[in-house]
Amino acid sequence: MKIVLSLLGHQDLWELIILYIEANESISKKDFVLRIKISRKEAKESRFWLRLVDTNNNEDLERERRELVQEATELMNIFSSIMRKSE
Repeated sequence: MKIVLSLLGHQDLWELIILYIEANESISKKDFVLRIKISRKEAKESRFWLRLVDTNNNEDLERERRELVQEATELMNIFSSIMRKSE
């Protein structure tokens, strides 16, 4: 988690969690879908920045970066699936 703590910080992770919680507490279906779209956008943006991280050929950091990119991709897929099923 060195990459997350140093580059992305805890705030981005908490933003995704808070956005998902807000989506679950939304008033209407339209509001829910909007918040899920925002969550997907945040995951996509996180993945973009993770792909730009230079790990200076450090194998541990590179492995962690790849894992985080994969996790962000999985979150995007989950949010996309929720969007498709909700519209």
